[in-house]
Amino acid sequence: MILDILDEHIDEAEDLFERRLLAFDMLDLTGEDLAELDVRLRAHLDGLLLGGEASWNLCRDFLAEGSVGQAFVAGIMACEAPGAPGLQTLIEALPEASPDIKQGIRGACHLTVWPGVVYFLQQQLGSDDADVRAVALDALIYRKEIPAIDVLERALKSSNTAELIAGLQGAAQVDDLRLAPLVEGCLSSNNTDVSAAALEALVLIDPARAVARCHGILSDNAPCPTTAAMLLGVIGNREDIGPLIETTASQVPQVARAAVLALGNLGSPVAVQALIKLLDHPELGGVAGVSLKRMFGEHLPEAEMPPLETAEEEDDSGDWQPDDDLPRLSPQFVQQWWVEQQTRFSAEGRFRIGETFRPGPPSVETPLPLVNYEMMENSFVLKGCL
Repeated sequence: MILDILDEHIDEAEDLFERRLLAFDMLDLTGEDLAELDVRLRAHLDGLLLGGEASWNLCRDFLAEGSVGQAFVAGIMACEAPGAPGLQTLIEALPEASPDIKQGIRGACHLTVWPGVVYFLQQQLGSDDADVRAVALDALIYRKEIPAIDVLERALKSSNTAELIAGLQGAAQVDDLRLAPLVEGCLSSNNTDVSAAALEALVLIDPARAVARCHGILSDNAPCPTTAAMLLGVIGNREDIGPLIETTASQVPQVARAAVLALGNLGSPVAVQALIKLLDHPELGGVAGVSLKRMFGEHLPEAEMPPLETAEEEDDSGDWQPDDDLPRLSPQFVQQWWVEQQTRFSAEGRFRIGETFRPGPPSVETPLPLVNYEMMENSFVLKGCL
């Protein structure tokens, strides 16, 4: 019976962690929703920890073969079970691990509450295996324990993609011009994940240079256009509205989506008419509504905006997307509201939830530990712009 309870804790924690990964792409979830998810996740992990050795015996094989969520649970048990019995097993598993298992272990190193995790991760930076160094560096950066510049320089020259991306994330946080040439050199990578991480790092190191590179990426259809569009919405200017509106017509759904969200982040009334037009779009209509709400907040009389009437079709494909359940606003109703209210919002201003705002210099997104989502609603990275 006890083993049945432990199995249930494993299944629930696995499911909640995988839902947590999806949740960061869902525009209709709030920080409170995500905090509640983390409370539930932590409760099941604590239940497993009470099982001690029995729990570890049930989980240890997940480090060799398992899902993302199972590897996460095993990683937490390896770190937090009394005596940390599985740390060596965890490290030995990394070089041969599948991408899913590596992601789960990385998540465990991010979210564990084990007091010794920072020292343990710092030791792994000296490993001869690039996969081990990559996980250790990534987790340290997530936890705001930034290594020395020479460690980041080594990572930025690595041929291991995961280690290179971790180095770029670290470069973004230290904001050191000595790393700028290495960072900018990564923009030409054919790996979209690498070029995207490089562009985000360049935003923190040299914002003006980053804006110019974003324009070049969008106009030349270069790698990481999704990230380029998203970043223009955060650090861009009034003259970026036109290119972003054009990008909403991209044939690549994620690029078009990022451009719609970027217009909402820019917050300029100049983009409102384009967003209203997009409310009719079959895929982007809900996202356009999110951008309008981001700009005007409660000034949009949401209660009076019925969802668009569309034919409901049963979808048995299982191909669910994070935007599928977003409420749809009536473009006719919003258009009428805008005609009546637009004089309240200066075309020269930028608006967030109905109030003018002046964006400051870019700041590094603070990684959010378990149950700490105070900044979630204002976070462009965690609200699905990537």
